[in-house]
Amino acid sequence: YQQPAFPQLYQQSTAQTSQPQQTQSQPQQQTSSYPGYAAPQQAASTPTPQAHSAPGPGQGQVVQVPPREEAVGNVAHIAVTGCTHSTVGGIVRGNFTANGQNHGRPTYKKDTQVNGLDVQLYYWDDRDGPNFCGWWFGPKVGGDQVWAYHPSSSAGTPPRTGWKVPYDGPPDPTFVITPSQPPSQAAQAGATQAPGQAQAAQTQAQAQANPQASQQQAAQALQQQYAAYTQQLQQQQAAYMQHYAQQAEQLKQQQEQMQQQMLAAQQKAMAMAAMKSKQEEMKAKQQAEMKRKAEEHQRIMEERKKQADEQRAAMKIRQYMQKVRLSTEENLAQHHQELADVMKEELIKCGTGAPKVKEECDQAVEQAKTRIQAMKEAKRREDERKEELAKQAREAQEKATELLKELAAKVKDAQTAVEALIAAAEPLKPEAELKLEVVNKVAASVQSKVEKAEEAIKECQDFVKEHSAAMRLSAVKRVSPEEAQSDEPESLQAVVTRLSEITSKKDLTQKTASVVQEKLTRKAAARKLYDAELAKFTKFDLDKDGFLSKKELIGYAKKDASISITDARATQILKGIGTEGGKGGVGVKKADFHRLKVQIGIVREMAKDAVRRKQREEHEKELEGVKDGLKEKIAELDGKYAEHDEKVKAVEELAAPLTNAKAMSSTEIVPLLDKLEEQVTEAKEAVLAFKTQDITEEKKGVDKELAGWFLMECRPLDSKTAALDARLGRLSATLARCRADVKGKAAQEMQQLEKQALAALRHHQHVKELSSDDVSNEMAGEKETLEKSDFISFFAKCEKPDGAEMSEEDLSRVFDVLAAEEAIEKGRMTALIRCFKKVVKETVLTRDKSVKGESIRRLLAGEVLELLGAEAADEEAGVRRVRCHALRDGAEGWVTTSGSNGTPFLQDYSGVYKVVKETILTEAFELDTSGGKEAPRKLRPGDLVDVRIWPKKDDKSGLMRLKCKCRTDGTVGWVTAVGNTGTTFLEVM
Repeated sequence: YQQPAFPQLYQQSTAQTSQPQQTQSQPQQQTSSYPGYAAPQQAASTPTPQAHSAPGPGQGQVVQVPPREEAVGNVAHIAVTGCTHSTVGGIVRGNFTANGQNHGRPTYKKDTQVNGLDVQLYYWDDRDGPNFCGWWFGPKVGGDQVWAYHPSSSAGTPPRTGWKVPYDGPPDPTFVITPSQPPSQAAQAGATQAPGQAQAAQTQAQAQANPQASQQQAAQALQQQYAAYTQQLQQQQAAYMQHYAQQAEQLKQQQEQMQQQMLAAQQKAMAMAAMKSKQEEMKAKQQAEMKRKAEEHQRIMEERKKQADEQRAAMKIRQYMQKVRLSTEENLAQHHQELADVMKEELIKCGTGAPKVKEECDQAVEQAKTRIQAMKEAKRREDERKEELAKQAREAQEKATELLKELAAKVKDAQTAVEALIAAAEPLKPEAELKLEVVNKVAASVQSKVEKAEEAIKECQDFVKEHSAAMRLSAVKRVSPEEAQSDEPESLQAVVTRLSEITSKKDLTQKTASVVQEKLTRKAAARKLYDAELAKFTKFDLDKDGFLSKKELIGYAKKDASISITDARATQILKGIGTEGGKGGVGVKKADFHRLKVQIGIVREMAKDAVRRKQREEHEKELEGVKDGLKEKIAELDGKYAEHDEKVKAVEELAAPLTNAKAMSSTEIVPLLDKLEEQVTEAKEAVLAFKTQDITEEKKGVDKELAGWFLMECRPLDSKTAALDARLGRLSATLARCRADVKGKAAQEMQQLEKQALAALRHHQHVKELSSDDVSNEMAGEKETLEKSDFISFFAKCEKPDGAEMSEEDLSRVFDVLAAEEAIEKGRMTALIRCFKKVVKETVLTRDKSVKGESIRRLLAGEVLELLGAEAADEEAGVRRVRCHALRDGAEGWVTTSGSNGTPFLQDYSGVYKVVKETILTEAFELDTSGGKEAPRKLRPGDLVDVRIWPKKDDKSGLMRLKCKCRTDGTVGWVTAVGNTGTTFLEVM
């Protein structure tokens, strides 16, 4: 839609007849027609007199049909006043201008925006339902947000009154829409003086300058003043005549308006008469309709009563029908007769449903007969099944009886085997005095019986395991073994219990026999050994007097114990254990022979101890010599430790400056850390070699007898070596901590250098009054990329702030960080030079530097602004101001960076966006350009991206797109920030 030019608009409006609506209390308003309105709308909005002839008493009446709605009419400019709503009133009040059509009726747009939004007045027809039909105020035609509503569907132009605010509230009587005058320039008021007064003033000035002027000049001046006064009186008289003419014209217009009002009253009276006639006609129609509905209701009630009687009769028949369905063979005939009787009485009352009811009765009888026959057949099959089960039970009972008899016989055999085992183990008693041969013989007999009993028991257990299921089916009388008759077997439980008792007897007998056998075996072996010792006594008792004399004792010790005993020692032994008797006087009797053996053993051990003592003393002398050699080796290891200690001290002294690392730059710390890490690694390897190769190898070569002593001697050296490890560990931890800190320090320094370099570029931009593209072109020349040499050389000649000099090394570091590869693209460089701020608190964008300048619009929190110059002070308000460009809508103006009390309105923005709606990342700026064979990368809600090229509009698609780098995987590409319908995909962080 294209709005017609204003000259054409007013030429067409002057061609139509205007009908002013004036009163004494309301000034005349000029209206202009709009050529885009249709004729029906003009008829609906502007009253048009129409003559109608009606029969009367000798005269005719001229009437005018009133409009259906009081509308503003066919005008290009309207004004909205009133509205008591605190929020909506400030939005809708103001002047509106025609802005096209919607659904065949005119639309109006407010001359100024409100909070950055347009205010539209438009009509919407009933295509979406009658509730949406009418006139609406909203930010856009057909939008979801509305402020006021008028339900009129007949008004061809906006209604004057009756508006609902809000749209679902009551009508606001103060809300009024009226036609308004088009914008015009104010008349220029010139304060000019009358010609006569000017000449008089000039003459008076000349007289004062020249006091000796002639009287002739004074007379001429008086004549000119009189002529000017006469002319002024004539002009005032003409103005009075013109004023009287205007008043007469106004009076004439008021008379015409009164005539129109009288005509309107006549039209209203005729309309009321027509309305009364129409109401009487509608009343007659309503009475006829009510009579028809009453008759219809009577007919429906009669039909429902008939249907209820039919249903009641059918229900009674169906009750007897159900009894027939549930009948047995005995009462089927009776129930069938009852059903026939009730059908004879009630079937005729079923009306049209009688055939269906009769059919259901026949089916019920057939179903009853079928069911009874099926029950007979089921009973026959059940009897056959029970008989078969009884037969199977008898066969199972007979089989179980035979199996139980067989099991009882096997248990009896097992009991016989266990009784034989008990009889065989009878000789094995603890108090029995049996020889070893007899014990072994009895034990062999018991083991043979045990094997036979176990075999019999196992045969019973296997039989039970195999046939237990069949034997449990036995239903014979359960009796105990004592009560059992010849042909009545025991129950399975009784047999199993008896088998368990037999097994327990076997196990107890076997265990008891084994324990007693072991005791008797030890007892017999001890007896045999004792007899052998007593045989030695008899052998060395040469005189057979029952005593071993001193001579016989010495002979026994020499021949049997292989030890020579002196005479004195023999006398001492006899003194202790000897007894008077025998041929030799004092001797050792046979009962004390074991004591003699103990004394001889003591003498033998004492002799061995003397030999061992001598050997130990000689060995100790040898060990003392070995210890002296080991002490010398420990001294050598102490010397090597001192060398390693000096190396560690040197590394610690070299690392001493790191205690004040905050005062050092990252370029100083990194080389020092590299050198220290290398020396610490070498020291660790040397200390590890000292521990594993020197100390450990020396410990391995020491004799086992001296291993404990040598370990104790090496303990001080081990402690000192462990201290070296701890010192080196602390050094490593310090280096690691400094290495981690230096990364952050380098990042901070790099951030500061980058900020300093970009500040210098922006300073150069502001001093030279260049755009960001101009600065990029100046740096790169005609090339599309900026190389490191160009970057450094530009800083040598550009305008820089005082004290902002940077070394080539720092510039090289900054370039390496900014450049993705070996060079920086021009677009990337332009994006870096551009300075952006984020609004953190709502403020106002104004046209001038002063805070009192004209307001453009409010800036909302979260908006991003591009700075177009350096900050400047508004000394009058005491605040800092800067000229900027809003990325949201391109508005340019001045904004306050911080208030007079320090409240910040803007803060630095590094260009971080957050994905709020899933979108894709493409290689090219144009969305429809093929970026390769691979599918585009998807960005999920919550992903963060860093801006590389700031948002710009794609004229082809209308999308706002920016180039960014994903923080998750480092992918670089173009992404849509805002869609062409206003959908937000990325929002400022």
